Amino acid sequence: MWDSISKAFANPLVQSLTVALVTGVLTGILVPVVKGKVDAQTGERQKRLEAALARQTRVIETQSDLLRETADALWSLRMSMLKVAYYWQEGQHVKAEAAWQHYEEGAWDLFAKFRTEISRSARVSTPNAHDRLRRLYYDTLIPLDERLGRTQRDQLDGKHPDWNALYTDIFGTISDDIEAALLALGRELQLSA
Repeated sequence: MWDSISKAFANPLVQSLTVALVTGVLTGILVPVVKGKVDAQTGERQKRLEAALARQTRVIETQSDLLRETADALWSLRMSMLKVAYYWQEGQHVKAEAAWQHYEEGAWDLFAKFRTEISRSARVSTPNAHDRLRRLYYDTLIPLDERLGRTQRDQLDGKHPDWNALYTDIFGTISDDIEAALLALGRELQLSA
């Protein structure tokens, strides 16, 4: 029996048919299996790519919010301080007192808002951007707030403080410091040119 089988396989036609049959069976079985594995891997890669893209979109949105909210807090704080100095230097006592009252009522919230954004920057920006915002807060804005308060007290004590110098500092140097910090933050976050 084995002799007749081996003689039959010795025939080139039988060999060709056998190879064709085995190839057909393997192709019918292996191709769908391999294709299924490739499709599954491609699907998984696609899901990971989409998840990474969605995460990156959320990060960019959060960074954009950080930049906008930080700018809002800083410029609001600066304008509130500037009004006080402006009205006193112009001799508009009633408006100066109203501006001071407005500043006193809102400064805590504006400082808190900016400090919140500094904390948020630690999570969604670079250490350099976070440090720069902290330095602006502690080295520039807190001393400026103290200076504004001392100058206001001196005014109320009948002294004649130099409101013009304070106004010039807020309008010039402080504005430049704020602008530089915001531009640096935008660059660090790759949200500006």
